[in-house]
Amino acid sequence: MNRTPWFQRRPAGRRPAPSTQLSLERLEDRTMMSGSPLAPGNPRDILLVGDGSDNTVKRFDADTGTFLGNTVSPGSGGLNGPRGLIFRNPGELLVVDQNINEPNPGEVLRFNAPTGEFLGNLVFQTDAHAPFAPRGMVLGADHTLYVGDDGNLDGITVGRVARFNSETGRFLGDLQPTGFTGDFYPRGVVIGPDGLLYASVRNIAPTGGEIMRWNPATGQFLGDFVDSNASNDLNRPEGIAFGPDGNLYVASFRANAGDTDKVLEFNGATGGYLGKIDLDQAGQPRAFGQALLFGPGGKLFVPITGNGPDTGAVRRYDVSTGTFDVFVPPIASGGPMGMPWYLTFGHTDPGTLAYIDHPGNMAAQNSGPASEPVVTAAIWTGQQAGSGSGNTFGPAGNGSPASASTAAPVAGTAGNNAAWIAASPPPAASTMAQDYYFAHHRDKMAGTDLGDDLSLGLSV
Repeated sequence: MNRTPWFQRRPAGRRPAPSTQLSLERLEDRTMMSGSPLAPGNPRDILLVGDGSDNTVKRFDADTGTFLGNTVSPGSGGLNGPRGLIFRNPGELLVVDQNINEPNPGEVLRFNAPTGEFLGNLVFQTDAHAPFAPRGMVLGADHTLYVGDDGNLDGITVGRVARFNSETGRFLGDLQPTGFTGDFYPRGVVIGPDGLLYASVRNIAPTGGEIMRWNPATGQFLGDFVDSNASNDLNRPEGIAFGPDGNLYVASFRANAGDTDKVLEFNGATGGYLGKIDLDQAGQPRAFGQALLFGPGGKLFVPITGNGPDTGAVRRYDVSTGTFDVFVPPIASGGPMGMPWYLTFGHTDPGTLAYIDHPGNMAAQNSGPASEPVVTAAIWTGQQAGSGSGNTFGPAGNGSPASASTAAPVAGTAGNNAAWIAASPPPAASTMAQDYYFAHHRDKMAGTDLGDDLSLGLSV
């Protein structure tokens, strides 16, 4: 039995990609060559980055930036334009596929996180509700997956914030910007500290844009949180994340050749403009970031795409000073990426996109129905003592602590649960990953549902 934590396992072989057709790419899209993979290591945590230059998801040591190879091999599952990345559960990676240069809509693909094996589609491009040009993606309560759809920027195929069931792929309807009369082409999405859903929205024109928000529980549109103006210079916003300081950080692009690509900072409570971090200089080669994400040490990680020598790098910013170091080298310096886009760490919350230094050190909303209790430190301790509620695999279920007096785990299966616990230290509070694990897999850990066991990266 393999007891190695999922992010420390070597990827296995992948499936070949189908052929694609050509069409028009977005303004910030580029096609470049990628470097060669290196041997995997044994990291404490990992960083995954979608690389549009060869349609892979690449893996890096989250502490050192060392390249560890491809988690998703080129074009696996038909991947053609990797965008949003999140872990639906501790072993299943969801990847938005924009299907660049194809006349088809986009889709959402499922991969086994430890092996990179393609597990099938969650949302098919043939679905009548498939997003046309999907970008960012987050997981909310009640198994709701939110996907920003950039549309076709033509006023005909308009943008959307589409909702799907994260377990079945069933379409749950769109979030509507009720009363808004401007262009609506959503890109990045995130669940804020207030529990609201935020989306970066661009215009058809290359200038302007908004940050909008909704109540995800009711679907109510709450209007613009940030409007573009001369002070903030918000243009074509995409990557969006709340920092440990509670403020909102947004990837924004230049208005013209005399402007800069930048990261904008807004007050997380009021939306007031606080400042910027320029990613390049006016008149010099561009170095823009399509996405951004906070990671270890409270640093802001920004993958760089553009037409300059920094293309393919991942910069690591101290947002208090605006300074950065090069975490992953650019392709010109031997780095492995040619067009890095969205990213996730192994310890990134799939809803708030916050980094969790160890699972449990910060609260996150329950991914199951609101009626489910959260996982506490006491309950987590109980999971390590034995099994309960008829489950033969260790977890007793969300809200039901186990004890040593309950039924012992079936021989040969306890190692899988032990490996998962070893990779996830005891929590101080509930986390989405733990809630999901206990609430929705407690009856499947004995191998009765092979598909779900594989999706968790378990040896069966």
